[in-house]
Amino acid sequence: MKKEITIKDYLTLENYDDAGYAWVKDVYYDPTDPDRTSDQTISLVTNHGFELGAPYNPERAGLCGLYTTDKNYDIPKLIPELNLPIDHELTPENAESRGYEWLNDSSDYRDDPDGASDHTIYLITKEGYRLGSPASRTSPNSLGWYAPLDKSHE
Repeated sequence: MKKEITIKDYLTLENYDDAGYAWVKDVYYDPTDPDRTSDQTISLVTNHGFELGAPYNPERAGLCGLYTTDKNYDIPKLIPELNLPIDHELTPENAESRGYEWLNDSSDYRDDPDGASDHTIYLITKEGYRLGSPASRTSPNSLGWYAPLDKSHE
């Protein structure tokens, strides 16, 4: 069971800057089901001084805003132990023989100070999706996104 986190209801998009915070991104957090919250979010809040408050997108259920007072944050550097595995041997050419289907290329989440999204973390850690070599070898900062064959058309 993961540690329960307190949501700071007073921390909103209207006042975060005046309170000395920066909005980072919306993350999934449901106090009734804390096991669905990513390890990245738990680590940022419990070990690195980030706070949960009002989301940017209040229409989506289960989202909270992730805020920090460190305006020079870099999530992949703060918690490198939670970096997602990248299988550089997995390519669009060999994906099917390895049980995957190449879906698309995306930017390398390690280059984004916000890190990987909770949805990406969930798909990789719980649903068997993988990051591998991109189809396009022209961009050095991209990764291939691969789905298990049994989930590639969901």
